[in-house]
This record gives sequence, structure tokens and C-alpha cells, in this order.
Amino acid sequence: MPAIFAIYRNKSGRKDCVATLIDEKWAVTAAHCTKDRPFLDAMAVPGGTFEVEIAGRKARIDKVIRHPASERARNGAFEEWVDLALIRFSQPIKRVRVVKLHSGRSERGTEVLLPGWGTSGNGDVGLKEPDGLFRIAENRVDRVSHGWIMWKFEDPRTDPMTLRLEGVSGPGDSGGPALVKRSNGYEILGVSSSQRTFGKPEGTYGVMEGYVRVSTFAPWIRAETANIVQ
Repeated sequence: MPAIFAIYRNKSGRKDCVATLIDEKWAVTAAHCTKDRPFLDAMAVPGGTFEVEIAGRKARIDKVIRHPASERARNGAFEEWVDLALIRFSQPIKRVRVVKLHSGRSERGTEVLLPGWGTSGNGDVGLKEPDGLFRIAENRVDRVSHGWIMWKFEDPRTDPMTLRLEGVSGPGDSGGPALVKRSNGYEILGVSSSQRTFGKPEGTYGVMEGYVRVSTFAPWIRAETANIVQ
């Protein structure tokens, strides 16, 4: 999907941290994805920009807006942290279909797609060596709170309700979207933020994943960007 892009490339050239176009000039990502040193250094210079690639073309970020609650201490609780940021481009991104914001309040039970370039693995052993390939996992929203949507990585051998591509995001997928397909395109339900492992290796069966709930913060997104009409 062209509207999904990586913010960084690591030392080995693999893509890291994901963002999603929600307007010609705006994308949404996780706040913690906008705090890496290369990004901070580039944006700290007066008039500074940070270059990314979207649908095979270069684009420059010229502004970042982090949710005011993105600086709160996590303390192990999803609900105490709003890991959400908006990034603006110096020029409109043309010829790329943007992803609409989800505004409904009945996400529980919704099947979502989780795209990204992050580290893969399997539920028995957890993470494998990263290969930089683009993949899509599936899951179903199990829990909904005011600011979060969450799901568990279920073992298909013990849970007959698992999806064909049952999975969770991995390192490098932060900021990426939880998508639901509609008749007129996709909507973004959540933004990849964090994972509770309960003492297990990351990416194994039983971990719980938390995505920032877009429907809760859609009014804030629209107020900050002003020009998005969806």
C-alpha cells in the first residue's frame, strides 16, 4: 500500500518505524518514532527537514506534532501514555491514495491488518533475524479502552478462532497502522505502539499488543491538521 512508508533506514539499510498518509500533507505515526537522533537533529535546524521515501519518490517532513500526553511516563500501563504524532510534508504528496481515519466506536471484534517491514518470527520461539521484507499479519481486536485497542497473539493449536495470518507487529513496525478494509478503501483503526510480553520473549504466543486508538484521537488529529476533511 503506497500510503504506508518507513521513516528510517537502519545501518544495514532495512526500514524502521512506519507512518501512514492520512492527507496529502500529513501522516500519522507513533510519537516515539519521531524521537530518534537523526530525526531530532534534522528538525532542530531552523527550516530543517527530514527526508523519507513515499511510493518511490522523495518527500520532506518539515513539522512534527506530538500528542501532549506522549511525554507521560508509561509505567507499564497502556492507558497512561498517548504514543501518537503527526508529521507534515513541505509539499503535498500527489498520486497516492490516503487512508481515512476511523471514527466509529465499536472496534472490539474487528479483524485488522497489520502491515510493516519489522522483524518476523513465530509464536513458539519469538523473533527471527530481521530480513527487511514487507509483511502483513492479521488479528482481531480483543480489548478496547478510551485510548487503546489491544489484541492477544493466540496459538492456533489451542484457539480455533485464530485467523489465517494470526500475528502481531515486530521490532521496526512501530508507528504502523491497524487497518480495516471498507468498500471504498481502508481505514486506520490504530497506530502500533507497544507490546506486553508478561515475561515471555517478544512475539511469542500469549503476548498482548497495544495500538493507539484512532477514533479517540481523531478530533485532535483534525484540529491540529485543520485541512483534513474525511
